[in-house]
Amino acid sequence: RGASVAAVRLETIDGEPTLTYGERFSRAWIRVSIALDRLGMIVDEFNRSEGRFYFTYVPREETQGSFFGNLFGGGDPLEEGEQYQVQVDDLDAEVQIRALDKDGNTLPFDEAEEILKRLEDQLK
Repeated sequence: RGASVAAVRLETIDGEPTLTYGERFSRAWIRVSIALDRLGMIVDEFNRSEGRFYFTYVPREETQGSFFGNLFGGGDPLEEGEQYQVQVDDLDAEVQIRALDKDGNTLPFDEAEEILKRLEDQLK
């Protein structure tokens, strides 16, 4: 039997970008941790019982964009050295993942969407 890939989809729920991932919490928790590491996010702290990762954004060279991309406004909406949180909520057969600011508040839509798009790419 081949390995099955869990469904992952980015959607807007209550006006907030949300990643729905078709894995149980324990597996999703590990996969999100690995994904954050691959993305160059430095996990400062985590609280598994709350489903929360606290991390600092340090872009890898390939995510920094080109000179012309930055010049014409196609730059990275995330700020280097900024602290963020990822909330993983257990919904039994799947989880919902949200990106928050360092204090646990809703991020501007484009920043939250950017974090979740990058996670989505890693979780596929």
